[in-house]
Amino acid sequence: MTPGTERWGKLGSAVCLLAALAGCAAPPPAPPPVVPAAAADTGVDGLYKGTSTRYEADRRDCPHPGLVQIYVQNRQFTYRWAWGVDVPGTIQADGTISGGSGDIQLQGKLDGKQMTGDLSNGACALHFTVERRFRGA
Repeated sequence: MTPGTERWGKLGSAVCLLAALAGCAAPPPAPPPVVPAAAADTGVDGLYKGTSTRYEADRRDCPHPGLVQIYVQNRQFTYRWAWGVDVPGTIQADGTISGGSGDIQLQGKLDGKQMTGDLSNGACALHFTVERRFRGA
């Protein structure tokens, strides 16, 4: 054997060994399943506008009624009870609305494009009615 042939023989053996080991390696993991974009759309997301009325005011610091704007995203929203006090709410699949913050409780119902609800802390209470004006993206 010539010196160059011996070197190629060792290199060829190494390549064959690597090819054999690569064949024994585990296959790559399967990619994660693709979730359709439509599954993320809840059908209730969007901008709701309307008004609120006060039906209980046993204290002077109760919130004022007026215009209401609620932005729903992923069935979640916040209701502005007073300056600096936001009450988180959730819309369930059956349209039931619930939420609260501290001593303020929120409950209501979504029926089609109209959402109605009540917020109360025992001394102050508001009722709101809003309708969806724009669908969420």
